[in-house]
Amino acid sequence: MASKNKNNSTVYQVLLDCQRVGIPIDFDKITDEQIEQADAIFRYHQYPDRKLTFIKKAAALYSAAFDLPLTEGYIFAILEALMSTHNCIQISMATLATLANVSKPAVSNSIKDLKQKGFIAEVYPSAKSSPAVYMINPKEATKGKVYSTLQHDFDLFAGEATEMHDWLCEQSKFKGLVIQDNLKLKDQDRVQKYREAVADHKRKEVAWPEITYTSVSSK
Repeated sequence: MASKNKNNSTVYQVLLDCQRVGIPIDFDKITDEQIEQADAIFRYHQYPDRKLTFIKKAAALYSAAFDLPLTEGYIFAILEALMSTHNCIQISMATLATLANVSKPAVSNSIKDLKQKGFIAEVYPSAKSSPAVYMINPKEATKGKVYSTLQHDFDLFAGEATEMHDWLCEQSKFKGLVIQDNLKLKDQDRVQKYREAVADHKRKEVAWPEITYTSVSSK
Protein backbone atom coordinates (compact mmCIF):
# COMPACT_ATOMS: atom_id res chain seq x y z
CA MET A 1 0.00 0.00 0.00
CA ALA A 2 1.46 3.35 -1.05
CA SER A 3 1.70 5.94 1.71
CA LYS A 4 4.15 8.65 0.64
CA ASN A 5 4.00 11.25 -2.10
CA LYS A 6 7.79 11.40 -2.53
CA ASN A 7 7.66 13.55 -5.69
CA ASN A 8 5.10 16.04 -4.35
CA SER A 9 2.82 15.14 -7.25
CA THR A 10 -0.74 16.46 -7.42
CA VAL A 11 -1.98 13.44 -9.38
CA TYR A 12 -0.27 10.96 -7.06
CA GLN A 13 -1.84 12.71 -4.06
CA VAL A 14 -5.28 12.37 -5.64
CA LEU A 15 -4.66 8.64 -6.12
CA LEU A 16 -3.58 8.33 -2.48
CA ASP A 17 -6.73 10.10 -1.33
CA CYS A 18 -8.86 7.83 -3.53
CA GLN A 19 -7.20 4.81 -1.96
CA ARG A 20 -7.87 6.14 1.54
CA VAL A 21 -11.62 6.32 0.86
CA GLY A 22 -11.74 2.77 -0.44
CA ILE A 23 -11.18 3.16 -4.19
CA PRO A 24 -8.80 0.37 -5.29
CA ILE A 25 -5.56 1.74 -6.78
CA ASP A 26 -2.76 -0.58 -7.91
CA PHE A 27 0.30 1.59 -7.27
CA ASP A 28 2.66 -1.22 -8.30
CA LYS A 29 1.60 -0.75 -11.92
CA ILE A 30 2.10 3.06 -11.91
CA THR A 31 5.50 4.36 -13.02
CA ASP A 32 7.16 7.67 -12.15
CA GLU A 33 7.11 8.59 -15.83
CA GLN A 34 3.34 8.09 -16.00
CA ILE A 35 2.86 10.30 -12.95
CA GLU A 36 5.01 13.04 -14.50
CA GLN A 37 3.02 12.87 -17.74
CA ALA A 38 -0.28 12.95 -15.84
CA ASP A 39 0.91 15.96 -13.84
CA ALA A 40 1.82 17.78 -17.06
CA ILE A 41 -1.68 17.14 -18.46
CA PHE A 42 -3.36 18.10 -15.20
CA ARG A 43 -1.44 21.36 -14.97
CA TYR A 44 -3.20 22.82 -18.01
CA HIS A 45 -6.76 21.66 -17.37
CA GLN A 46 -9.53 24.23 -17.37
CA TYR A 47 -12.40 23.31 -15.07
CA PRO A 48 -15.20 23.39 -14.28
CA ASP A 49 -16.71 24.09 -17.69
CA ARG A 50 -13.36 25.42 -19.00
CA LYS A 51 -13.63 28.49 -16.76
CA LEU A 52 -10.55 27.95 -14.62
CA THR A 53 -6.90 27.90 -15.65
CA PHE A 54 -3.88 27.81 -13.37
CA ILE A 55 -1.70 30.90 -13.08
CA LYS A 56 1.96 30.24 -12.38
CA LYS A 57 3.51 33.08 -10.39
CA ALA A 58 7.21 33.72 -9.90
CA ALA A 59 8.45 33.03 -6.38
CA ALA A 60 8.77 36.06 -4.11
CA LEU A 61 12.53 35.74 -4.12
CA TYR A 62 12.72 36.11 -7.91
CA SER A 63 9.92 38.63 -8.51
CA ALA A 64 10.47 42.37 -8.53
CA ALA A 65 6.70 42.92 -8.33
CA PHE A 66 6.84 42.77 -4.54
CA ASP A 67 8.93 45.96 -4.56
CA LEU A 68 6.50 47.93 -6.73
CA PRO A 69 4.79 51.01 -5.26
CA LEU A 70 1.35 50.21 -3.87
CA THR A 71 -0.80 51.46 -6.76
CA GLU A 72 1.50 50.01 -9.43
CA GLY A 73 1.55 46.67 -7.64
CA TYR A 74 -2.23 46.66 -7.38
CA ILE A 75 -2.67 47.49 -11.08
CA PHE A 76 -0.16 44.81 -12.04
CA ALA A 77 -1.90 42.21 -9.86
CA ILE A 78 -5.21 42.99 -11.59
CA LEU A 79 -3.65 42.60 -15.03
CA GLU A 80 -2.07 39.29 -13.98
CA ALA A 81 -5.39 37.96 -12.69
CA LEU A 82 -7.27 38.88 -15.87
CA MET A 83 -4.72 37.91 -18.54
CA SER A 84 -5.39 35.19 -21.09
CA THR A 85 -3.35 32.05 -21.76
CA HIS A 86 -1.11 34.10 -24.08
CA ASN A 87 -0.33 36.53 -21.26
CA CYS A 88 -2.35 39.24 -22.99
CA ILE A 89 -5.24 41.38 -21.85
CA GLN A 90 -7.28 44.11 -23.50
CA ILE A 91 -8.56 46.57 -20.94
CA SER A 92 -9.32 50.28 -20.76
CA MET A 93 -7.91 52.83 -18.31
CA ALA A 94 -11.44 53.49 -17.10
CA THR A 95 -12.04 49.82 -16.29
CA LEU A 96 -8.71 49.54 -14.47
CA ALA A 97 -9.52 52.68 -12.51
CA THR A 98 -12.86 51.16 -11.48
CA LEU A 99 -11.35 47.82 -10.49
CA ALA A 100 -8.47 49.39 -8.54
CA ASN A 101 -10.62 52.19 -7.10
CA VAL A 102 -8.11 54.84 -8.14
CA SER A 103 -8.17 57.77 -10.58
CA LYS A 104 -7.54 57.36 -14.32
CA PRO A 105 -4.39 59.53 -14.12
CA ALA A 106 -3.07 57.18 -11.41
CA VAL A 107 -3.74 54.22 -13.69
CA SER A 108 -2.09 55.96 -16.64
CA ASN A 109 1.05 56.72 -14.60
CA SER A 110 1.17 53.15 -13.27
CA ILE A 111 0.86 51.66 -16.76
CA LYS A 112 3.63 53.94 -18.00
CA ASP A 113 5.95 52.91 -15.15
CA LEU A 114 5.10 49.21 -15.53
CA LYS A 115 6.06 49.39 -19.21
CA GLN A 116 9.31 51.21 -18.47
CA LYS A 117 10.21 48.62 -15.82
CA GLY A 118 9.47 45.71 -18.14
CA PHE A 119 6.55 44.24 -16.22
CA ILE A 120 4.17 44.70 -19.13
CA ALA A 121 4.48 45.50 -22.83
CA GLU A 122 1.96 47.20 -25.08
CA VAL A 123 1.03 44.86 -27.92
CA TYR A 124 -1.55 47.14 -29.55
CA PRO A 125 -2.07 50.82 -28.63
CA SER A 126 -5.53 52.06 -27.77
CA ALA A 127 -7.74 53.29 -30.59
CA LYS A 128 -10.85 55.45 -30.56
CA SER A 129 -13.20 52.55 -29.83
CA SER A 130 -10.72 49.88 -28.73
CA PRO A 131 -8.67 49.71 -25.51
CA ALA A 132 -4.97 48.89 -25.61
CA VAL A 133 -3.76 45.29 -25.44
CA TYR A 134 -1.04 44.58 -22.88
CA MET A 135 1.18 41.55 -22.36
CA ILE A 136 2.45 40.39 -18.96
CA ASN A 137 6.13 39.52 -18.64
CA PRO A 138 6.26 35.68 -18.50
CA LYS A 139 9.09 35.94 -15.96
CA GLU A 140 6.51 37.30 -13.53
CA ALA A 141 3.57 35.01 -14.31
CA THR A 142 2.06 32.75 -16.96
CA LYS A 143 -1.40 31.31 -17.42
CA GLY A 144 -2.37 27.90 -18.72
CA LYS A 145 -0.27 26.16 -21.34
CA VAL A 146 2.85 28.17 -22.20
CA TYR A 147 4.14 28.05 -25.76
CA SER A 148 7.90 27.96 -26.32
CA THR A 149 8.35 31.47 -27.79
CA LEU A 150 6.23 33.34 -25.21
CA GLN A 151 9.18 35.07 -23.53
CA HIS A 152 10.76 35.87 -26.88
CA ASP A 153 7.52 37.46 -28.08
CA PHE A 154 7.28 39.58 -24.95
CA ASP A 155 10.89 40.74 -25.31
CA LEU A 156 10.15 41.93 -28.87
CA PHE A 157 7.33 44.14 -27.64
CA ALA A 158 9.08 45.32 -24.47
CA GLY A 159 12.47 46.10 -26.03
CA GLU A 160 15.11 47.43 -23.64
CA ALA A 161 12.61 47.42 -20.78
CA THR A 162 13.26 43.68 -20.39
CA GLU A 163 16.82 44.47 -19.26
CA MET A 164 15.45 46.87 -16.64
CA HIS A 165 13.12 44.15 -15.38
CA ASP A 166 15.97 41.64 -15.15
CA TRP A 167 18.00 44.16 -13.15
CA LEU A 168 15.08 44.82 -10.79
CA CYS A 169 14.65 41.06 -10.29
CA GLU A 170 18.31 40.71 -9.37
CA GLN A 171 17.93 43.47 -6.80
CA SER A 172 14.81 41.82 -5.41
CA LYS A 173 16.56 38.45 -5.26
CA PHE A 174 19.51 40.00 -3.41
CA LYS A 175 17.21 41.59 -0.83
CA GLY A 176 15.33 38.30 -0.47
CA LEU A 177 18.56 36.43 0.24
CA VAL A 178 19.53 39.04 2.85
CA ILE A 179 16.14 38.64 4.52
CA GLN A 180 16.49 34.85 4.46
CA ASP A 181 19.95 35.09 6.05
CA ASN A 182 18.58 37.34 8.78
CA LEU A 183 15.75 34.90 9.47
CA LYS A 184 18.21 32.03 9.69
CA LEU A 185 20.23 33.99 12.24
CA LYS A 186 17.09 34.67 14.23
CA ASP A 187 16.14 31.00 14.07
CA GLN A 188 19.58 30.02 15.34
CA ASP A 189 19.19 32.52 18.16
CA ARG A 190 15.83 30.98 19.05
CA VAL A 191 17.30 27.48 19.11
CA GLN A 192 20.20 28.63 21.31
CA LYS A 193 17.84 30.29 23.79
CA TYR A 194 15.78 27.12 23.95
CA ARG A 195 18.82 24.93 24.58
CA GLU A 196 20.07 27.23 27.30
CA ALA A 197 16.68 27.22 29.02
CA VAL A 198 16.44 23.43 28.95
CA ALA A 199 20.03 22.88 30.05
CA ASP A 200 19.72 25.17 33.04
CA HIS A 201 16.27 23.90 34.01
CA LYS A 202 15.34 27.47 34.80
CA ARG A 203 11.90 27.25 33.24
CA LYS A 204 9.54 24.67 31.81
CA GLU A 205 8.19 26.83 29.01
CA VAL A 206 10.22 28.94 26.64
CA ALA A 207 8.90 32.27 25.38
CA TRP A 208 9.91 32.22 21.73
CA PRO A 209 10.99 35.59 20.27
CA GLU A 210 8.99 36.78 17.23
CA ILE A 211 10.29 36.37 13.71
CA THR A 212 10.26 39.67 13.00
CA TYR A 213 -5.66 37.57 -24.11
CA THR A 214 -8.81 38.48 -22.40
CA SER A 215 -10.92 41.61 -23.00
CA VAL A 216 -12.40 43.13 -19.87
CA SER A 217 -14.97 45.88 -19.76
CA SER A 218 -16.81 47.58 -16.91
CA LYS A 219 -20.52 46.95 -16.67
